[in-house]
Amino acid sequence: MTGRMTGTGSCSACGQDIYRLAEELGMPERKILDFSSPVNPLGVSKKIKAEIRKHLKNLHNYPDPEARRLRKRLAQHHGVSSEMILCGNGSTELIHLIARTLRPQSVLLPAPTFAEYERALRTAERIEHRAEIEYFPLRSEDGFEIDPDEFVNALKGKSVSPRPTPYAPRPCDMAFLCNPNNPTGRLLGREEVRKIASVARDLGCYLVVDEAFVDFCPDVSVITDVADNPYLLVLRTMGTFYSLGGLRLGYGVFPPHVVGELKP
Repeated sequence: MTGRMTGTGSCSACGQDIYRLAEELGMPERKILDFSSPVNPLGVSKKIKAEIRKHLKNLHNYPDPEARRLRKRLAQHHGVSSEMILCGNGSTELIHLIARTLRPQSVLLPAPTFAEYERALRTAERIEHRAEIEYFPLRSEDGFEIDPDEFVNALKGKSVSPRPTPYAPRPCDMAFLCNPNNPTGRLLGREEVRKIASVARDLGCYLVVDEAFVDFCPDVSVITDVADNPYLLVLRTMGTFYSLGGLRLGYGVFPPHVVGELKP
């Protein structure tokens, strides 16, 4: 068995290297119980397995770069336009695309949260430009809850981070919000996220809402709000709830102009 929490400042992978561990222990991977992998323990749906078997005959074809059929089905499922959906090699690819392409200057990150946000920003910094990161601390004495009003103040440039920074706080042009949050599991209600998204829109600040675990509580999703907010970006993954981590399949629901910027 192996386990690790993910959060700002920690390793970013969703799960340890069970293959190396299996080799070291001389045992098959199926006998390793990996608590570091945030995957639904009920496993892959029988319907998905049947669909995969049905299409094995097409393995010689390269995948559709536009993911047309998948985007059409996802659009029907969420009640949005397929032109607002961009698929990626897991949602991680989209996180890095957002950081590298939209080139934020001042970014708000809860702490702790999923480490890939900071990793993507640091990677973009090495390649192209530097983004100033303001941390929004989640306190154990508060149950790691996110106070929407305090988060809004932080978006406006009122510093709440106890970490010393070499720059003066300023209004953010991007913020990441994982809901439910990884690794704390704390959840903001739909109206609370909408409130934050409304302020972000007024500020001209991109709000990236990562709904990797929202399938366990779908009523709080803000995917349908994207059509009315040009600064709201929503990420989803098929790896957790649907136990499809091995497929590396994620997608985002973005305003059409953002899809145009992010597409290769």
